[in-house]
Amino acid sequence: MSEIVLTLDDPFRPEALALADEFWELLGVLYGEEGENQLCPSQISGEGCAFILVWQDGKAVGCGAVRPLGDDPTGETGELKRVFVTASARRQGISRLLMARLQEEARRLGYKRLCLETGTPQFEAMALYESDGWHRIATYGEYAADPLSVCYGKELA
Repeated sequence: MSEIVLTLDDPFRPEALALADEFWELLGVLYGEEGENQLCPSQISGEGCAFILVWQDGKAVGCGAVRPLGDDPTGETGELKRVFVTASARRQGISRLLMARLQEEARRLGYKRLCLETGTPQFEAMALYESDGWHRIATYGEYAADPLSVCYGKELA
C-alpha cells in the first residue's frame, strides 16, 4: 500500500512547477495547442489562496489550488484551479482526496461556494466533478465566450 500525503504547499516549489508543465502538456494534447506553459504560480498564491500538493511515496503526483473568484464582489466564492493528478497516479482515489482537501481549505478561507472551469475534452474530470456533487453553471469571466469551456459550481456546507 502506498503512502498518500497532501500538503499545503508553495506553488513556486520545483515539484509544483514540474506538475504544472505536465498538466500544460496534457492540455496541449487535449486541445491541440502548443506553447509555453501559461499556468502562472502567482495566479494561485497570496491572500485567499491555498495550494495543495499530493505526494505518493515521496513523489509529487498531483496538485490543486483554490483562489478568490475575481467576479464575486462579496468575496464568498472561490475558484478551483490546476486540479491535476499524473497519469501514473490515477484511478487510485487520489483525485477525490485532493478535491476533498481543496474544499476543506476553501471553507477554512471563508468561501461559501466554489466554481471551476474545465473543457469538453476533459470528460473524466467532468465525471469526477459531477460524482462529487458539483453542478453545471453558466460559463463565467474569461471562459464566457469559449465554446469548449464547461463550468461547475458547488455550495460548501
